[in-house]
Amino acid sequence: GVFLPGQPFRSSDGTVDGYGTRAGYGQPVDMWAVGCLLCELSDGDPVFPGENDLDQLRLIQRTIGALTPGQMMVFSLNPNNAGVFFDTEDVKVAEESIDARYGNVLQTHALDFVAGLLQLNPKLRLTGDRCLEHAYFEGLVGGD
Repeated sequence: GVFLPGQPFRSSDGTVDGYGTRAGYGQPVDMWAVGCLLCELSDGDPVFPGENDLDQLRLIQRTIGALTPGQMMVFSLNPNNAGVFFDTEDVKVAEESIDARYGNVLQTHALDFVAGLLQLNPKLRLTGDRCLEHAYFEGLVGGD
């Protein structure tokens, strides 16, 4: 799994089983980290300052939403997570959303860009190529 210096950059797909995703480390994990870094650079605070893997997942879900069914399956298969459940009322808390937390420091295109990077489903997360096509980079990326 991803473990950059500092737990706050650990992706949901790299945290669910404590080891990383079944497919292993890849670009979606890097893109998640970029989203976390953009948030932290905007206000100086970690976006998901969890104290351990479970707290990390709780904070991610409070901010973004519930884990995907596949992530929950992988999470439940880890024997370390036996008997652990997440409170459904503790998911996607409006006042802790990306828009609520960063709407006063990031412009609309930046918020949308971060939202694309912090998709829980790694298949829906922005790729490097899709990032370059995002309105956030309009006027900054050459045509070739």
